Amino acid sequence: MRYGVAGLTYLDNNGRPLAGGKLYFYETGTSTAKATYSDAAETIPNTNPVELDAAGRQPDIFFSGLAKVVLTDSDGVQIDVADPVGESSTVAAFVDWVVTVEYGVGDTTTSPTGKYYYSITSGNVGNNPDISPTHWQELKFLYAYNAAYSYAINDVALSAGVLYVSLVGTNLGNTPATSPTDWKPLNVEVWPDLTVRTSNFNAATGRHYLLNTNGGAFTMTLPASPTNGDKVGFTDYGGQFGTFNLTMDRNGSSIMNLAENLTCDISYFSATLLFTVGRGWILT
Repeated sequence: MRYGVAGLTYLDNNGRPLAGGKLYFYETGTSTAKATYSDAAETIPNTNPVELDAAGRQPDIFFSGLAKVVLTDSDGVQIDVADPVGESSTVAAFVDWVVTVEYGVGDTTTSPTGKYYYSITSGNVGNNPDISPTHWQELKFLYAYNAAYSYAINDVALSAGVLYVSLVGTNLGNTPATSPTDWKPLNVEVWPDLTVRTSNFNAATGRHYLLNTNGGAFTMTLPASPTNGDKVGFTDYGGQFGTFNLTMDRNGSSIMNLAENLTCDISYFSATLLFTVGRGWILT
């Protein structure tokens, strides 16, 4: 932060300019000298004390955090003391970034380009968030979808339990589930379940299962009450479907538009089942 204001004249006890006066800087609440600088980047140290000119004005003074300041005359006689002075590293959330404010780990700010950032270092002063990735982490918000809000490109919104990313700017009033040119589902549709299944079990939507029928045929029961677009994947991990079949229990839904269970009897077979309202579970 910058200490003092332009044109400020320090006065002695008789109201005259404090020519040659001195400003001593200490760590707040202590008698430990604190470094100050003549530039905002804090690379050019000042002397301590900092001397006032013949008109009682100070030179440029910058420092980080808080300080105790003692004002004396030219002979070192104390005139005033202030403790603390400066700007704390505790700042309000997402206020505009200020070059002279010291940010601590966890502080947030809005950058000159309007982006949001989280400080990942302490003593973070003078580092423009837009160009200082070693000091700042950009933040992205997860929105709850609101038809009255205009989303920017790459904004992420949660709608009906599904995450979507906006594909366009000024994305207003376009329901994610029914606007494929404006939104793309972001959530992973099928992810691997690495527990090898060797006996009857109930499958869950969004999982890809490793199946081993070496110990004997068994049944995988498909999810009840699936919704349009649900997926379940499976792989003949044991390579024995041809000898020990796997049965897909349809659990009330059609499979390939048939009201029948599916028998898998091809070794090393792997597929994904996609649920559609019109055909039930279909192999993809």
